[in-house]
Amino acid sequence: MANIKANAKSSKKSKTIYLLNKTKKNSLKKLIKLAQTTKKKSDVDKVYKLADSLAQKNVIHKNKANNIKSKLTKLINKNEKK
Repeated sequence: MANIKANAKSSKKSKTIYLLNKTKKNSLKKLIKLAQTTKKKSDVDKVYKLADSLAQKNVIHKNKANNIKSKLTKLINKNEKK
């Protein structure tokens, strides 16, 4: 445990931020799986929006957000061609 009060507060704050970011990442993963199974444009739009917002808040890297969107776009385009 931290001896200095500020360090204890910082540790507590970092734990809460970690848990919040973890739940946001989990919600993104669930949305991605939903979009992959349903292959609906509306679900993909939700993933785009959430991925962009998480990248903007530095929860995930912007390149990771772009990779997610790219993979879903390929999946949707492949599905439309059939």
